[in-house]
Amino acid sequence: MTPFPDRLAHPKTCLRLSSWERARAAIRQPQRIGLKPQRHNIKNHAGEEFAVFGWGDTGSPIMLHHATGFCAAVWSSIARSVAVGHRVFAFDARGHGDSTKSIGEISWQRYADDLADVSKSVLELCGVDAFAGAVGHSLGGTAALTAAVAEPDLFASLFLVEPVLIPATGPGARPAGRTVFSAATRMRTPRFASRAAAHEALAGTDPFRGFQDRVLADYIEYGLKDREEGDVELKCCPSTEASIYELGTTDVLESLASLTAKVKIISAAESRFAPAYDLLRERVPSFEFEQVEASHLAPMEIPDMLAPMIRKWVSC
Repeated sequence: MTPFPDRLAHPKTCLRLSSWERARAAIRQPQRIGLKPQRHNIKNHAGEEFAVFGWGDTGSPIMLHHATGFCAAVWSSIARSVAVGHRVFAFDARGHGDSTKSIGEISWQRYADDLADVSKSVLELCGVDAFAGAVGHSLGGTAALTAAVAEPDLFASLFLVEPVLIPATGPGARPAGRTVFSAATRMRTPRFASRAAAHEALAGTDPFRGFQDRVLADYIEYGLKDREEGDVELKCCPSTEASIYELGTTDVLESLASLTAKVKIISAAESRFAPAYDLLRERVPSFEFEQVEASHLAPMEIPDMLAPMIRKWVSC
């Protein structure tokens, strides 16, 4: 990131700033007082590189995994709060942010394997044996649950916000393949004339309508890349995003016997994954469920509500 512009440091100039400049100033202010995350580049066994960001330097570690189409930076508001007493890490998933763009055959299991690989490297970095918890949103929640089933000693707790869980049969089941939503995603505009233009185009429109201003600013600052032509482009291309939306059954629902982590589900007021959450309630011994007044994108809409919930869950 470029140095904080001097003209944004003076409150008297705020009224002359564009909406994007004001938003950008808001996300840079914490970095000016020492809360900028530390970046680590971690390679998996195949030599593929993942961008990992860390907040805090003391306490037990927590790993955060973002939703499809986004990046680690959207966790920044929550991470700074949770980092009081914990070392908090978040990484850009495969095909997202600054991590490897090698996609190959996309599957729920592949994203879980990536999470496990990155998490083990972070544990070595911290010099500890396990995470106090994993926090996952949507795709990130699916990956965290799947990784915790395969690696029971990796995470002591799971805090899952609207994890994508699709039963093989019955209510909530759906086949893999294109949907109206994935088709619309493939048609999404991937480029904007500038970050200011992206902010103007996205703010107030779905799915960004309910985002906190600073979260949307983090997404635009870090989820887009500069192009040689002078414009900016989404780091997660729409075809990659759509391919994840087209995945079908999450097999983890049939493999929960080895799960030892306690699990808390945060559900939207009207979640399309409610049938799967009912299955978890039946099959996971240490389970809590809480419904919030937010959409599927709750971490971007109510970060100040979720942060203390996360701290409490991973600490008790």
